[in-house]
Amino acid sequence: MASAQGKGGVLVCDASGKKCETSAAGARIERGGRVKTDAATRAELKLSDGSVVTLDRSTELALLDGDARGARLTSGALVADVAHQKSQARFELPAGGVTVHGTKFALRAQGRSASVDVTRGSVTLSDAEKRSVRVSEGESGRLEPGAEPYVAYSSALADSLGWSDEAFGEERGAVAGRGLGELKARKPGQTEERANAVVLSSHDVRVRISGVVARTEIEEVFENH
Repeated sequence: MASAQGKGGVLVCDASGKKCETSAAGARIERGGRVKTDAATRAELKLSDGSVVTLDRSTELALLDGDARGARLTSGALVADVAHQKSQARFELPAGGVTVHGTKFALRAQGRSASVDVTRGSVTLSDAEKRSVRVSEGESGRLEPGAEPYVAYSSALADSLGWSDEAFGEERGAVAGRGLGELKARKPGQTEERANAVVLSSHDVRVRISGVVARTEIEEVFENH
């Protein structure tokens, strides 16, 4: 576990969820273990594959034993920034699951209902009957009992993901303010991001209105600085 934010505590439990102990920042969580946040605490996990998972308050996440890129969200909410690798990551849900294709997204589970909001890349959302839909950038996928998975445009992406930046933005060196996307740059073969590597050279906004629906398209061009 990288860090925790809040006045409460983070519990790390065994696979059964019965044997638990309070965890400190920097503690190692073994495969098969469960992480639980209370109603006052959020936690950020840095996984061995380079992925970062931020847990909201009152959330329980299990790291699947025997699956290096598998986890189960039992309840609560998380934001995941998943590293792109040949093997796909998967988050199981109480009544389905999400297969990740190198993506940043917000995932929430409540009972047998679940939602996923994607801000980068795409995921496949499936239910317990193996029915599935592809959820891409700017879209929201939903699982509801008795219904097939469905996709809609997300009107609250910033709210779905913004809380994780508010909680851990200073530690990440994040710029204040929220948006729906992000731009990073690094030299080939290097892992560190470069500050002020690109500059915005043009910005174009187009708005189309049809009845009660408005569609906004933003095109930005960046140049090496």
